[in-house]
Amino acid sequence: MPSGADIREAMAGAWRLFCGDPKGLERFDLSAEGFFRSFWVIVLVAPIYASSVLTERNLLLSERFSSDDFSDGRFFLVRALTFIVDWFAFPLVMVVVTRRLQLGARYAAYITVRNWTALPSAALTSLPTIAYGLDLVPILVTTLATYVFLIVVLRFGWFIARSVLQTSAAIAAAIVALDLALSLLIGRIGDVLAGL
Repeated sequence: MPSGADIREAMAGAWRLFCGDPKGLERFDLSAEGFFRSFWVIVLVAPIYASSVLTERNLLLSERFSSDDFSDGRFFLVRALTFIVDWFAFPLVMVVVTRRLQLGARYAAYITVRNWTALPSAALTSLPTIAYGLDLVPILVTTLATYVFLIVVLRFGWFIARSVLQTSAAIAAAIVALDLALSLLIGRIGDVLAGL
C-alpha cells in the first residue's frame, strides 16, 4: 500500500506532467517495487468511482427505471466488477503491445505512471457527473464539461505515453485510443450485464 509520502510525490509528479513538464517523471518510484505498489492506487480511485456510480444509479432511477424494475445489488456488483476488470485489463494488454512495438523496456515505468495519474484523471472526469447529481449544474453544462474534461485527460494520457515510452506522437495517440476503446468496451459489457 502506498504511503502518504508516495502519494504526495506521485501527485506532485502528475501535476508537473499535466503542465507539460517531463521532469515530473522524476517524482515517481519507477522501481519494480514501485510498479507493483502503483496498482494499489485503485483503492484511492475507488471512492471517486463509487461517487459517480451512485450518481448514475440515482439518475437511472429518476429518468429510466422505477425502483421495482431496478436491482441495486446487480447494478452495484456489476459496476464493481467492471471497475476491477478495467483497472487490470489495459496493463495486461500493454504487455503484448509494448513487446510488439519494441517498447518493453519502458513498460513497467509507463504502467506505474499511468496508474498514479489515473487518480487525478478520475477526479477530473467524474466532477461534472457528481456536480449534476448534486443539482449544482444543469445537464447542458454537465455534458459540455464532460467532453472538455475528457479531451484534457486524453491529452494528458498522450503526453504521458509519449514521455515515458519515448515514442512517436502517433504511437502515443494510438495507445491512448486503445486505452479508451478498451474502457468503453468493458463499460458496455457492464451495461449489458447490469440490464441497462
